Amino acid sequence: MINLKDIAEIQTGVFLKPAPNPDTIYLQANDFDNEGVVLPTTKHSVITNKKNQHHILASGNLLFMAKGYRNFCSVFNDCGVKCAASSSFLVIKIKDAKVMPEYLNWYLNLPAIITQLRVNAVGSAIPSITKAMIEEVEVPVPSIDKQKAIIELAALQKREQQIYNEIAGKRKQLIDNKLKYIIENGK
Repeated sequence: MINLKDIAEIQTGVFLKPAPNPDTIYLQANDFDNEGVVLPTTKHSVITNKKNQHHILASGNLLFMAKGYRNFCSVFNDCGVKCAASSSFLVIKIKDAKVMPEYLNWYLNLPAIITQLRVNAVGSAIPSITKAMIEEVEVPVPSIDKQKAIIELAALQKREQQIYNEIAGKRKQLIDNKLKYIIENGK
């Protein structure tokens, strides 16, 4: 196990105000779906300059939602336009080639890790996971082959859950229709 700060650089997101003629997408919590995927409706809203240029995200950066009650981690994939993360995020930039962003993302999204961080969150009205807290998270670093296997298995598990949810939705619809038929036809 190795502390996150030993395999990644962690910085806070940036606070930027909306601007006319924006050139950068400003990622905020509401720009992500329940799976931590950026919604396609996200639009340019801010301007970046030399002063805040170091906040432009690069492919493979991880965004950890550190403020509020909905904590998650997401891998940023380059979308062809400049993007910056709001101050609600901690930006994790992996500096060790032995760690895959998708693996670290999977690990930081584990319920046990999220719970561990939430227990120590600061703030009473809006809980906040601090940079210092996340830096101390201990991360196991298996071989790249094992990381790839974990990522593949996690993707299969996620797809399986989606299928279960679809089946449950169809089953509910079927039962609702049968019950409605019974009510309307007395059978």
